[in-house]
Amino acid sequence: MQLRFLRRLRQLCGELCICSGRDKERNADMIETIVKVDGMMCGMCEAHVNDAVRRAMQVKKVSSSHVKGETVILSEEAPDPEKIREAIDPTGYKVTDISSRPYEKKGLRALFS
Repeated sequence: MQLRFLRRLRQLCGELCICSGRDKERNADMIETIVKVDGMMCGMCEAHVNDAVRRAMQVKKVSSSHVKGETVILSEEAPDPEKIREAIDPTGYKVTDISSRPYEKKGLRALFS
């Protein structure tokens, strides 16, 4: 019963919502780059890393987590790993790994778009 309701709700949303097609088009070409960063201890560390990335390259969104030890970058093109290292290393934090993949929207809105 609940599954049928969710399917129907998703179908209605797709038929009625004018933004669902635009979101798919806008995010279709986005790249998510996950950068493992060692040395972040607090929110201010996250801000330093985020600012360094924003200054060094064109990004749509950048967010860091000192708890996870990672920075997530959303961009239209895959960033150059060397450019990421050159941006973050001078701030005193160490880049340990970089991986990129096509961006997939997460969360409840992704179910209905």
